[in-house]
Amino acid sequence: MGGAAKAITCLSSDQAEAEAVLLGLDLAKELGQQHVIVESDNKTLMGDLMGFKSSCWTTYLIIERIRNLGRCFLDCRWRWIPRNANIAAHMATLLATEVVDLLRWAAQPPLPLLAALILDGLTATGIG
Repeated sequence: MGGAAKAITCLSSDQAEAEAVLLGLDLAKELGQQHVIVESDNKTLMGDLMGFKSSCWTTYLIIERIRNLGRCFLDCRWRWIPRNANIAAHMATLLATEVVDLLRWAAQPPLPLLAALILDGLTATGIG
């Protein structure tokens, strides 16, 4: 398990979600992962990734980059999940608002995120 947070400026929440997915896939590739499941509570983004076009001009190029990066893995899946099942991602978003540049972790998540991961049934070493 790993994670990353990066301060960026976006024109929409859909663009921010797409940038977060791209950052996560970059990290998964860097960590040598071969099987990836991308979960998000953003229906627009997940619909765009599962479809063949982007419904939002602010995310079109990012969606294409995500799809291309997804082809680097043996298995890369997109899954929409309800917001209440995505607590860890929202805690990571709060953490990102405090990041000036880039924060990455591969084994031990930042303390503010650890509690949310435990609530989601995950631990720093993997599935709880």
